[in-house]
Amino acid sequence: MYCIVLAALVFNGLGDNGAIQAANTDPLTDPVPCADISLSLVSTFSAEGKALGLYMIEETALLGVNNTGMKVYGYSPTTGTVNMEISLDPSNTSCFGAAFDPASAGTFYTNDWSGDDLFYTPDWGTTWNTVFDPSFSAGRGMDFDGTHFWTTNGTGSIIRFIPEYTPFDVLSVPETSGQLSGITVFPWEGDLAVAVTSYGASGIWVYTWNGTALEYLGFGALPVTPETSYGLAYSEDLNSMFFSYQDSSDDFLIARLSIEISQALTPSTWAAVKASF
Repeated sequence: MYCIVLAALVFNGLGDNGAIQAANTDPLTDPVPCADISLSLVSTFSAEGKALGLYMIEETALLGVNNTGMKVYGYSPTTGTVNMEISLDPSNTSCFGAAFDPASAGTFYTNDWSGDDLFYTPDWGTTWNTVFDPSFSAGRGMDFDGTHFWTTNGTGSIIRFIPEYTPFDVLSVPETSGQLSGITVFPWEGDLAVAVTSYGASGIWVYTWNGTALEYLGFGALPVTPETSYGLAYSEDLNSMFFSYQDSSDDFLIARLSIEISQALTPSTWAAVKASF
C-alpha cells in the first residue's frame, strides 16, 4: 500500500521547545489507497505551564513534560487534574519526551534535545543516571510498546530501540513532512499502530508495524487548531488519543480525542467488488 504526500515547508528558525520551526507541514495531497483517519474532540484541559511530550501510564496518569519547570506532570486523563509530578535531573533542561518501562524495575526514561543521552530513574526522580540515546539530539516524543521504545528522529524517520542494546531500527516515514515531534503506539487490527505528528502539522500520520516493516495508513486532520503541535499519547483503557499543543494565544493545551481508522479498499479489493455486479 502506497500513499504519496507532498508538503509545503517554511522554516522560521530555531524554536524554544526543541523545534526548527516549520510554519506549515500539512500534506497537500494524500491520495488513495490510504485508510480514513477520523479524529473527534472529546475534551480539552490546560497544561501545567506547558506540555511537550506525552506518555500514558494506564490507571495512573497521563504524563506531560514541562522542561521549563523541570517537571513531568501526571494528569488525570479524564479531568486534567494534576495528581503527581516527577522532578527532572538538573542537567535535563532540554527534555521533550518521556516513557516508562514497568518491567525494568519500573524505570522511567526521558530524552534531551541538547545532548545524546537518555536520562533514567528507577525511583520516580529521586536518583537519575544516563545512557546513550540512539537518536542523539534529534529525538523528541517517546513511547514504549512493552518491549521496545519508539522515538521521533528529526525529519523523515523514527527509531525503535531498547536502551543499551544494539542494533536499533531507524525506520523511514517519507510521507511525513517537517520536524517530527510527538509519537504514540497502540494496538490495531492485530498489529501495532504508530502515530506521529510534526511541530508545524495540524494532523497526524498513522502507520502499522507488523514486526518487520512500517506500512502507511494515512493522515488525519486534528479537530483543534494548533499553532504548534507537540506530544501524542494513547490510552487503550479509554480508547482515546491525547495531543498536546500550543494555540494562537500561546497557551498550552491537552486535547482528548477519539480516533477511528477505516481501512481503504485496495485495487484488488475494488476489482473483486466490481466483479460481483
